[in-house]
Amino acid sequence: MKPEGWDKRLNAVIADKVRAPFKWGIHDCCLFALDCVDAQMGTEFAKGIRGKYRSQKGAYKLLEEVGGYEAYLRSLGFTKKPIEQAARGDVAFLGGAMAWSVVVGDKVVATGPDGLVSLPIDKVLTVWSPPCHK
Repeated sequence: MKPEGWDKRLNAVIADKVRAPFKWGIHDCCLFALDCVDAQMGTEFAKGIRGKYRSQKGAYKLLEEVGGYEAYLRSLGFTKKPIEQAARGDVAFLGGAMAWSVVVGDKVVATGPDGLVSLPIDKVLTVWSPPCHK
């Protein structure tokens, strides 16, 4: 169960980042997805990694240190689920340059070079539900 007002807070993060340029360690795919979860759930997952890398190499090294993206999400309490059960606010993994995204219906929102981009959900490889606790 998500806290009351989660959808408005998710919308606010998306609106705030819609034109934000991509920048490793500041506004990248991982941080955007975690910012969206933090807004919904009242968590502080993004705070745990923000500023700990400044490049793609640094981001991949950090993820490697925690066992990869699946191990990292599990360690935060996320639950993997079938793509067909994707719900608004879930974290979706696309792979490639826009690896992490957020489900917004039948699409996902991901970070692009000059702001957020919308992609069809059929591009998603895995979906993760955020933990329902602080």
